[in-house]
Amino acid sequence: MVEEKLLTKSLYLRGLQCEKSLWLKINNSDVLEDEDIAISQIFETGRKVGALACNLFPNGKRISFGDTVRDQRIALTKQWIVDGVSTIYEATFEFDGVLVMVDILNRDSDGNFEIYEVKSSSWNSKKKLKDIDTYIKDVSIQYYVLNGCGLNISKAAVTLLNGDYIRGDELNINDLFIHQIVTDEAISLQDRIPDTLRSFKGSLNEQEIEPDIDIGWHCKKPYKCDASEYCWRVQRQIPEYSVFNIFPLTKKSKALKLYHQGIVNIDDIPESFKLTDRQRLAVDASKSLAGRKPQINREKLELFLSSLSYPLYYLDFETSQQPIPEFKGISPFQQIPFQYSVHIEQQNQTIEHKEFLGKEGSDPREQL
Repeated sequence: MVEEKLLTKSLYLRGLQCEKSLWLKINNSDVLEDEDIAISQIFETGRKVGALACNLFPNGKRISFGDTVRDQRIALTKQWIVDGVSTIYEATFEFDGVLVMVDILNRDSDGNFEIYEVKSSSWNSKKKLKDIDTYIKDVSIQYYVLNGCGLNISKAAVTLLNGDYIRGDELNINDLFIHQIVTDEAISLQDRIPDTLRSFKGSLNEQEIEPDIDIGWHCKKPYKCDASEYCWRVQRQIPEYSVFNIFPLTKKSKALKLYHQGIVNIDDIPESFKLTDRQRLAVDASKSLAGRKPQINREKLELFLSSLSYPLYYLDFETSQQPIPEFKGISPFQQIPFQYSVHIEQQNQTIEHKEFLGKEGSDPREQL
């Protein structure tokens, strides 16, 4: 008998994006790309934001991950609930083959429970719930598991950084974070979850049969899949520079239309294929480069150069972002310039160089 695979919420979300990706993660993970530095930094940012958000509900108890096993975490969560603990960080539950750890589980005044899923993304007044659709699905599987474990959930929320917040002299975490209540949205997804889980489990139990799922928009939406190299390069021999470099990969991408016609090389795009002026320029340039004939619009180049006047400035600069604002007047993820290098060319061709590099840990804006 094949042992049933236990799903975590991250695996569940992976499966929603692509069931083949889920299968590869469990049954053939060697083909997946290694986690890069950027992804590691995102996880580290999430850890810091999550830890800070716990201060919104102080005096709670934390389920330790590093020195406990799964069954111990589940048992301790149950015990603390029985003991009447008001807030539990990383509360751990298992139901229907799914394991979830709730960032913040809070007991309300009626004795019911609130789920808070903390994300290091920002929310501002221009955004809508559809912009956090993946986060809502994350909350929905937690709701499903906790409800299955017998807890009455009165509120489900995604806790985000408030993009409209501007730090004062001190950091105010009550203003820094904003709760988007998604209880109704999470409930509306509950009926779909059992069938989805059955599909996932059925696929995973077929350990020798890789799901036959073609490449498409789901390879990068909502996240770039770590099986892309395997699915695109190894299995389908998509060249490094292809029709997918000319057209953005969307649900109705022209690249996908060409791909389904058996066309992946830019040189094979028919002349009759409908293109915008910019796309036609890119296609023609690619074909020209293949024939070692670069395309140069000398007229526009000369027009641009003739519009310049001395002194000429050649400027390079760098900025950084802080999810949790460290300086007064900063919002989450606001661009903060901390370095520049500029070469100034005079008409007599003399060149002067100026530069600035902020000191680590200090606000560089005023000095810059």
